[in-house]
Amino acid sequence: MNFNKIAAITITGTVLTSTGATLAQTTYEGDEFMGYASTGEAVVVTSISGYFYGDYSEYRDFTYTIGNDYIEGTALCAGGGTKWIAEGYGEYEAQSEATLNMVRFVCEYEGELQ
Repeated sequence: MNFNKIAAITITGTVLTSTGATLAQTTYEGDEFMGYASTGEAVVVTSISGYFYGDYSEYRDFTYTIGNDYIEGTALCAGGGTKWIAEGYGEYEAQSEATLNMVRFVCEYEGELQ
């Protein structure tokens, strides 16, 4: 891992420089409908925040709802973004178009939605 330069970037455009690995941050708050889970329940992403390190594995924390359940999760974005960890439930791989949309939305999110 290259520890020569660190840059922390937020969506507001603030840039900090120090010694370390390349580091970026992104945040999102709102409700984004992803579709219906294999259980028939609506899947909605409610917030995203995360850091990623250069070309290394990317992890992004997010919150979502499936039906009436509010869940905190961590998207595992390396390898195409099909898996996530749901706090208190374990690791999952997308089983429906909605959950695949959810993980990919979180992993690919770069700024504010219109």
